[in-house]
Amino acid sequence: MIITVRKALELPAMENAVLIAGEAGLDRPISSVNIMEVPDITRFVKKDELLITTTFPIKDNPEAQEKLIPSLAKKGVAALAIKPVFYDNKVPEVMIDYANQLNFPLIQLPRSTSFNELINPILGEILNRQATVLRRNDAVHRQLTDLVLQGGTLGDIAQMLASLLQTPVSIHSAQFQVLAKAAPSGSRRYAELFQDLESFSKAIQKSFGSSVGRCTALLNNRKADVHIQPVIVAGKDYARLLVWLDQNTSYETNVIEQAATVIALEIVKLQAVSETERRFRSHFIEELLKGTITDRAEILSRGRTYGWDLAQPLLPVIIGVPDYADILTAHQTEEEQLEALGRVWSALIQATSEKGIITVDIGARILLLVQADPLSSNRNLVPELLRKLKREIAIDTKMFSAGVGRILPDIMDLKTGVEQATLSLEVGRLINKPGEITHYDQLGAYRILCACSSHPEAKTFVREFLGKLIKSDQDSSTEFIATLEAFFLAKCNLRQASEQLFIHYNTLRYRLSKIEEIAQVDLDAAEDRFNLQAALKLLKLSQSRGGA
Repeated sequence: MIITVRKALELPAMENAVLIAGEAGLDRPISSVNIMEVPDITRFVKKDELLITTTFPIKDNPEAQEKLIPSLAKKGVAALAIKPVFYDNKVPEVMIDYANQLNFPLIQLPRSTSFNELINPILGEILNRQATVLRRNDAVHRQLTDLVLQGGTLGDIAQMLASLLQTPVSIHSAQFQVLAKAAPSGSRRYAELFQDLESFSKAIQKSFGSSVGRCTALLNNRKADVHIQPVIVAGKDYARLLVWLDQNTSYETNVIEQAATVIALEIVKLQAVSETERRFRSHFIEELLKGTITDRAEILSRGRTYGWDLAQPLLPVIIGVPDYADILTAHQTEEEQLEALGRVWSALIQATSEKGIITVDIGARILLLVQADPLSSNRNLVPELLRKLKREIAIDTKMFSAGVGRILPDIMDLKTGVEQATLSLEVGRLINKPGEITHYDQLGAYRILCACSSHPEAKTFVREFLGKLIKSDQDSSTEFIATLEAFFLAKCNLRQASEQLFIHYNTLRYRLSKIEEIAQVDLDAAEDRFNLQAALKLLKLSQSRGGA
């Protein structure tokens, strides 16, 4: 809703004005009108002004005449209109040349032109258009606000904005995942792009990143023009509004800004609702795990209020938040810690909130209850979820580990299933690499050892078989414990164990003989090997739980 130089020339007041140079700049916007009355006018002009003059202050100064057009163009002036009464009614050629070079509109006015008769109609047109913009802003704001107050979703906001602008729009998270998308009714523009918009999330993020305003990118081997508007909540970038455009098309940025404000309000509302629901869900699961609720019918009924079908077989999965302690220590105040953790949980829940998956946080971990097929191990589902988690949170250096319990045929067995998944996570972190998924059935002897690891006799057992070796490692850096672990990991193959330890074969043989001598064991005896392996596993469990 702006007036351009082209539109100004169509006004009745400019009927006898002639464009003599700079035709390529006719679409420059005009926001105000000014008159040149001093030689150094460039100090007083503003961007997008139409400057009217007789150039009387510089009529005898060729050097100033030569510099005038370049200096005005540099300041962003919209155009220059001259009544050349002091040049025999001819604009100096140097001005015309520079105006053409710089695509700067240069207009020649008739000698009879009255500046007042020219200024008033142009200013009136500018004011009328500004009033129209204000009315449009007010109407758009009311429409969007009413939509949200009536329970409209982000999808409804996107659809209304697409109709108002008559162009497709999409709303994305800060990581550019699609939250909503819409196109004007009957429009097929960008239909192919919208079909693959989810898969383009990374490409969009890579192309646009932190860009704001109008951008051009190559997506799916085609150019796409898009206006990117950040959605700011409490000073933080929570979402992005993308308005998809045809090349060289004009659009109303004020309407986009209005929509971004309403989207921010909707996001705040959704966050408040989500946080409340999250607390209720977590509290409900905690009650189940503590045995506070024992009536199966009540459990199933309360589950339905959250949209959960707890009558179906469920696969319990516990996911550990990577570097949870680091998240806390990296922020000084409790408020900053809570905010950082909140961002992690929001991303976790968003990444796992798919059909058939119950997602709740319990302490420093997240619990997934996945609707399971008792005839399937669901082993492909959990790795897929972890990959999505890493993608959503965009953490490349930190790894999510997961523990998976056995399928629960009955919700009343939830406590057992969660304990199995938790044990799988804890032991998996000991015996596997970071980011691995450990199933309860893979734990083997650890299932038995964990049950008795806190018994005093377990410590005595470790001390009897490994105590002297541990002391030697501490006092003399002999690395006997690491040698034993590598030996058993290589299935007692000396060649493989020596390669794994990066030591000579004979060095390994010497170490093993010293182990036999110090611990008073025979590594060829099956009983002694079994006892040493059990002691090593108990030692790992003890160390993971803060033991000696």
